Amino acid sequence: MALRLGQLLLAAVGIVAGVMWAQWILTTDPFAQLRRGAPEGLSEEIGVRLKGVDVKMYERGALVGSAKVGTLDIRRDRNRLAFHEVADGMYRGADGEFRFASPAATYDSSFRRLEVGSGGRIWNEDMDLKVLGAVYQGSTQVLQTSGLITGRFMDGSIEAENLLYRLDTGAYRVGPITWVGEVEIPAVRRQDKPQTQKWTIKALGAARAKGDLEFYENVEATDGEVIVKAPKGSLNRKTDVFEATGPVEYFGIEANLRCDKIVIFRAEKRAVLTGNVTLVVKPKENQKLEVMEIPPFRPVVPEEVAKNRPQPQSATDSQRKDDDEVRSGQTIRKYPILIAAEKIEYWYAEGSRRAIITGKPQARQELPEGRWRHLWAPRGLYDGEEDTLRMIGAEGKREVRIMTSVGDDLVAEWFEVATAAEEDSWQAWNITGTVAKEPDQGKPPPTGPTGPIGHR
Repeated sequence: MALRLGQLLLAAVGIVAGVMWAQWILTTDPFAQLRRGAPEGLSEEIGVRLKGVDVKMYERGALVGSAKVGTLDIRRDRNRLAFHEVADGMYRGADGEFRFASPAATYDSSFRRLEVGSGGRIWNEDMDLKVLGAVYQGSTQVLQTSGLITGRFMDGSIEAENLLYRLDTGAYRVGPITWVGEVEIPAVRRQDKPQTQKWTIKALGAARAKGDLEFYENVEATDGEVIVKAPKGSLNRKTDVFEATGPVEYFGIEANLRCDKIVIFRAEKRAVLTGNVTLVVKPKENQKLEVMEIPPFRPVVPEEVAKNRPQPQSATDSQRKDDDEVRSGQTIRKYPILIAAEKIEYWYAEGSRRAIITGKPQARQELPEGRWRHLWAPRGLYDGEEDTLRMIGAEGKREVRIMTSVGDDLVAEWFEVATAAEEDSWQAWNITGTVAKEPDQGKPPPTGPTGPIGHR
């Protein structure tokens, strides 16, 4: 009995001693020796301050980060590290890593959270940015910046705000954004050569989803020679297909264009424009790059035009001169030309530049004093190698129609006009119709087929 009582007493003493030892372990500061003699002024939260430290951070036994630090503050709970004068920093996620440097940064091991302070730099293969502040959350592998960012981004230079970047997939969202970089531009005319040009792209927002798709919102792009604007755009880097929905507006030195949608198959060097396609060809004397309103073009039928056309009347010498301009090939590039269609499919590879225009295309040119010329056709064929535009109908049928304000009304199987700026010629096949003359004009009109923009 006495022996049993002694064993119980010894066990009780052992339990009490164990509890007291555990309490000592839990309350003992392992950095107490390091803190002895530490400079005054440390806050109560800071347990240790070290100078000139190489820091390594681990999670579940794996190295996730490192840095060279001028001053390291360790909080008493040992969960939060404060870095000052950080150089050659590295943080590694499950599927990628980035480098960083900053006057100040913090790391919280409990939340796996790295904060880079103002004046910091973050870089990897996709970017090299100066930031006003950034936070990386290890649990989600998301890097998010605040305020203005500048530097290299996706093979160009960037000035933007509010970047959210996923380290695991490379997906990102940023905006507003201004990006400047080199883009390969295909040749359009036979005398041109493909070249790499610097483009400036501005957008309210840009994003890349998981995979190969990039999206743009309210985008405007220019290389100094053209300006392209669209509410929405996307680029599939795997298939190399760019798509923009509109209205999409294109402003160039020689022409402006608007359509509902454009799809560019870059690997095929083919572009498809669809929906209310309107093209304005500028006159020679007014060819400059500027954003301007593209006038609406309401397609009309020939009968509607003929009904509203004034009857031929006696004309003064000045009026006859204006009428002659309507029939002269010398005025093709003197005034703007408005072209409407439902679809234009264009191949722009060097040596095979061509386009097919469908959807009952028609063209109209307004001249001074209310004069005009108008053309209709089932389809058009543009030859970029020969610089010609041919409007055609079905074989053997006169489905191309040309009307003018002076009373001319002609039909033909096809009608072709030179599109080079230095040429003012046209030709037609199987053409017939009416060439108007003044009621009191004694001499007959010129012999041969006479059209609204010259004759051959």
